[in-house]
This record gives sequence, C-alpha cells and structure tokens, in this order.
Amino acid sequence: MSAMKYVLVTGGVVSGLGKGVTASSIGVLLKNCGFRVTAIKIDPYLNMDAGTMSPFEHGEVFVLDDGGEGDLDLGNYERFMDITLRKDNNITTGKIYQHVIERERRGDYLGKTVQVVPHITDAIQDWIERVAQMPVDSKGGIPDVCVIELGGTVGDIESMPFVEALRQFQFRIGTENVCVVHVSLVPIIGVVGEQKTKPTQHSVQVLRSLGLNPTMLACRCSEPLDESVREKLALFCHVPGKHVLTMHDVSNIWRVPLMLESQGAHKVICSKLGLPNAETLDLSLWRSTLADRWDSLTELVNITLIGKYTGLSDAYLSVIKSLQHACMDAKFKLKIDWVEATSLEPGTEESDPALYEASWQKLRAADGILVPGGFGSRGVEGKILAAEYARSQKVSGGKEVLTAEYARSQKVSRGKEVLTAEYARSQKVSGGKEVLAAEHAMSQKVSGGKEVLAAEYARSQKVSRGKEVLTAEYARSQKVSGGKEVLAAEYARSQKVSGGKEVLAAEYARSQKVSGGKEVLAAEYARSQKVSGGKEVLAAEYARSQKVSGGKEVLAAEYARSQQVPYLGICLGMQIAVIEFARNVLGKTEANSTEFDPSTRHPAVVFMPEGSTTHKGGTMRLGSRKTFLQTVNCTAAKLYQQEMFIDERHRHRYEVNPSLVPELEAAGLMFVGKDETGERMEILELTDNPAEHPFFVAAQFHPEFKSRPGKPSPLFLGFILASGKRLNSFLRSSSFITRATAKTPSRNASIEQAATSAFEASSISSPTSHKS
Repeated sequence: MSAMKYVLVTGGVVSGLGKGVTASSIGVLLKNCGFRVTAIKIDPYLNMDAGTMSPFEHGEVFVLDDGGEGDLDLGNYERFMDITLRKDNNITTGKIYQHVIERERRGDYLGKTVQVVPHITDAIQDWIERVAQMPVDSKGGIPDVCVIELGGTVGDIESMPFVEALRQFQFRIGTENVCVVHVSLVPIIGVVGEQKTKPTQHSVQVLRSLGLNPTMLACRCSEPLDESVREKLALFCHVPGKHVLTMHDVSNIWRVPLMLESQGAHKVICSKLGLPNAETLDLSLWRSTLADRWDSLTELVNITLIGKYTGLSDAYLSVIKSLQHACMDAKFKLKIDWVEATSLEPGTEESDPALYEASWQKLRAADGILVPGGFGSRGVEGKILAAEYARSQKVSGGKEVLTAEYARSQKVSRGKEVLTAEYARSQKVSGGKEVLAAEHAMSQKVSGGKEVLAAEYARSQKVSRGKEVLTAEYARSQKVSGGKEVLAAEYARSQKVSGGKEVLAAEYARSQKVSGGKEVLAAEYARSQKVSGGKEVLAAEYARSQKVSGGKEVLAAEYARSQQVPYLGICLGMQIAVIEFARNVLGKTEANSTEFDPSTRHPAVVFMPEGSTTHKGGTMRLGSRKTFLQTVNCTAAKLYQQEMFIDERHRHRYEVNPSLVPELEAAGLMFVGKDETGERMEILELTDNPAEHPFFVAAQFHPEFKSRPGKPSPLFLGFILASGKRLNSFLRSSSFITRATAKTPSRNASIEQAATSAFEASSISSPTSHKS
C-alpha cells in the first residue's frame, strides 16, 4: 500500500459509550486480516498527560514502555492488538499548545500571528502523520492502518480544534484513505422498550455540520437494534443500512470483535479504504480461547482488592484485566470483592461499625488479597492491616487454632471439642463432648444429656431443676430435658454456670475466665482470652494475638485468621508489605514511609534521590526497566521461567530503604529481584516454601501493564494459581516444564507470537496469531 490508511472513531450523545473498546476491536479485525495496525488517542484536555490526574476523574494512568503516562484506552489498544505504544500515541491539547508555543518562542513562525487555525490544526495533523509511521511491534515495520480515537463527545468546545484538524486532514491525505466510525447511543425508553433514534440523529447532524461524514454508525444499546430502527437510522443519518452496526451489551468484552465481525464491519472498512484481504479474517482463537472460555468458567476464585479508589473500577482497569487474563489461563471464574482501605481501620469501627464489619468479612472470605498501587496516606493503615492479615502465622507446640468464619466443623486430636464457626451446622462429638453451634445454627440435642447450644435469634431459655436462664438477643425459647443448660450464642454476654460448666460466650463476647480448666470458646469479635491449666484459647475473627499460661500461643495476628492467604502487592502494595513486616516482625512499631510520615524514626520506605519534590508530573521513575532476579530458587524466578532479568514498567517516586534491607532479609523477608545496581529493591517474597506461606509476593513495578489475553503476567498467574491452591502442582507439571523449555531469552524481548509460545503450551493461544 502506498498511502497510510486511517480509521477515525468519534462519539456522540454521551461519553463512556465504549469508543476505546470499539477502536480496539476494529484494530483486532484489521490485524487479523493481515495488516499492521497502530493507534492514537486524542484527549482534548489541557493537561500534558494523565500523570497528575486523579483516578476518580479519569480512571487509571496507563504507563507505556518509554515512560509515557497515558489514558487507559492506550491499555485497551495494547491488550487487544498486542502492540507497544509510546507517549506520542497519546495527543492532548496541552502537548499541542506547548509544542506550538515552543516553536513560537524559537521564532519558527517568522513573525506571523500564531492562531488556532492554521498553526494549532497544522500541528495536530503533523503529529498524527508522524506518529502513524512509528513501528509498534518488534519486527519494526511501518504500520498499514492507524486507528484514531477522538476522546469526548462531538460538539464539546474542548475538541473543536481537533475536529477541525481532522476535517482538514481527510482532504490533506485524501478522503479515500479515511474511514469515520461514529459511536452513538440508542436508548430504550419506557416499559414498552422502544429504541429511540433521535439522540443519534442529532449527534450525526452535529458531526456532519463540522465537516466529518460518518462511514459507519456503531449504535450502543442494551439490546440488538430492531431492523426498523436500523433502517430509520440509515435514512436519517445518510449511511447505507449495512453500515449501521448494533453494539449491544454482551457477556464479556472479548465478544465485541466477534460482534463487529459478524456484521461485516471489517468488509465495510476495507472497502472504504481500498484494502485487500477482507475475506481472510479468522477470529476462531478469540471465540474459542477467550470469549467462550470466559463464559464457561465455573470454579470460583475470590480475590479481595484493597484500594483507595474503589468507587471507580476504571481506576484499576489494568489490574482487573490482568486478573481476568490469569483466570482464563488457570481456568478459574473470577470474583472481585472491593474493599476501601480506610474501612479496615479502627476508626471506622467506631464511626461506621456496619461498614467495618462488612469490609472485614470480605477480607475473611478472600482466597487471595491484592493491594495495588496508589499515592497519599489515606487508607495506608488499612492496607497494612490487610498485609498483616495475609502474612503467615504459626502455632507453636503443635496446637491448633480453630477460628475462621464460615469454617466447617473441625476436629481436634486427643478428644477435644468440635469447633464450628459462623453458619456451621450442629455437630456431634463422640465421648460426650459439647456440640458448639454457631451463628444461625438451630437448637440441637446431644446424646448423653449434654448442652443444647442455640444460636442467633433464639429467644428466652428455661432450664429445669434450678439452672440458669441464659437469654441471648433475638433467641427463641428452648427447653432442655435433664436440667442441662441452654447456651445461647450470638450477642450473648459472658455467662457463668454453676457446677464447673463452661462459659460459652458467642459473638461479641468479651474475654472470659473459667475455673477447672475448661475452655473459653470466644466467637466473632472476641478479644484476648486467658485460660488456666494450659488449655487452648480459641480466638475467632478479629481476635488479637494472645498468650496462654503454660506456654501455649493463640496465633491470630491482628485481624488475621489462622490460615495463610495468598498476597500480591504492587508498587505501594510492596511498600506496605515492608512497613507491616518492619512493625510486626522487626518490632519497629513506628516504621513508616517518609511519604506518609516525613519524621518517622524508622523509615522503611524513602524518597528516591533522583525525584523532584516540586514538580509532580513526569518526575517519577517511569517506564520499562530491567529487574535482575537474585536466585532461581524463588517463586518469582519460577514464574518468570528462570530468566536472568525481566522488563516491567514502573511508576513510583519512593523505594524500600536500602539500609533496612539486611535486617529485613535476616528476619525472612527476601528481596529476590533488584535493579542493575543492586541497591533498589524490585521483588520481595516472604518465602518460597509453601509450607510456610502459599504465596506472599510483591513487586515495585506494575506487572499489569504488560499482561495480555492469552499471555498473562507471570506474577498475576502465580497469584491466581496460589489463590486456587494449584500453584505447586502447576510448577511441577509437565506443561510448565514445556513452557520453560520453549521460552525465549526474555519474556518481553518480543511482543509477537514467538516470544510467548511458551505461555501457550498448556492453556490459551494468542488471539493475534494472524500477522502480516
């Protein structure tokens, strides 16, 4: 092809219709037809880039290889089309104006009056032509087609210079080289479900009045367009009927290219641009290994994400996509529980107990805990509590800690009680021991005249022969023959029973003491307990770590269960893990980051010497950088298939304090990945022994930015496998050995199929296997 071809994607009516996904899907179609495809995102705001924008305002900041901080749609382009973009692929009003003003200061305009037209519009056109020629894959070839997404809504005052520039641009390069795809909304109004075309008609009218005539309409609607609606839009918007595409809601995002392909979108585009090979399109890999597989997954893995911006999922879009990529590869159905970090902090327990309890309940139900990146001190203490929760616990002397919520009935050696947690049903124990029924359990009777333990909602209880009446909140009346006690669970306060019987304190019960060596059975929210005679303290949910006379220990570290939860920390999540470890293992209770406490006595995380304290934008450690693995005998090296170094993208201005590293490593927190100097910590692990902890890994870099469908980030894949209790078997499997044997010198050395064939040996093949 002699001329570069362009596909312009615009939007109307409202923002957030999915222009980025539409543009990415068009790129997938064209790439699978055999063309090299690049992409440009135009953001008509005055910011230089997205680096200093709040995630609440704009979603996540997507970091590129060259350190560019761009719009999240650049992440969609890279993931869908498997390409590598640069910061110049994101055009903003701020960049254009700075470029023009710098030229004016140098005198490049030779004394002319600098105006929006022609100087700003010319600068936009020159930028587009220059960037469109840049290679985006390892082969180095010039792209054949450039997909341009114009952000915002047509008619916005901010985008007017760009619309005018694009109007001029189509005549500059020839209208036969430009295809305009307009994404618009077709709402459904009323109980009859009528699809309304008027918003789209008006949107197209505005677009045409500005000099851009749409080739195709991509109509967003919750349901497929009725044929009559399609014909009406074709008539009033002056496009052929087959050029009106229905973009209805689908089960997953990987069905969007399939939906466009089924309506012949690629044929319309290729016909308009004079491109051959439209009939060679094959999306079978997208259908079988992405869209269909995602919908067929059934085995659930529950990931709790502890964040600062959980009110907007787009703030963690790449993290979510990386979890999805890993789940597809590991064949798990993903469930994400969002927890605002501040809701885990003690202050929330006082101000909003319901939120506090709901947040901790999500944490307790997690198969894995993920703490992503972020900035600022808000929510840091909550993240530290989550990291402590996830860290491994040991029980000395071989005694069991039986605690976790939702746990099913457990048995303890040497004839000890069966301890059942919340929602557990009544259990019977041989040898005449007690049946301990937790929340929601119904009244039970036990052979041999033992107690009936009535749980939540039980009403007043009566006991014959002068025994106590133990009344719990909402309890139902129960009677027990033989004069034994009715022990009511939830909300009961500490009770004592004559004759040496047990004190059974259920949910919210406080510390109890029992004579005669009997157990203290403390349920949810129980606090520290002491037991004479060396018996176990069974401290449940939210219990603090306790000691028992006679040398026994209760291992329920703050807010932690007596189980080990896989943990993945990213950027700030790694720094949080270091702070938590320094506080609770090294005993440096005031350990902190100088970002949150500049005067801390024990700085575990410090400001990088090359950073700027006055300018925020573009002054961090940004872009793809090498991390050198220090040993092959660590989880990270195994997941990265024992490569000597890896390339991952960074975005941070604080780092682990190098002077604290020897002390941390001596205590068991190992830094298995470092930069080329060996002074900057990149990857930490608590241990690579699954008996110690199944997965406690954190990275200073952002592995989510290089994850792709069919080629998941190794750290995310390991995290999901550990959360699903499959990591060890995966690492021992022959398929993993095949992957490691077939790998290339560096996972990131090539973004083409050859560089990732090892990752496809046992799971998903790359969706972009059809390349020119």
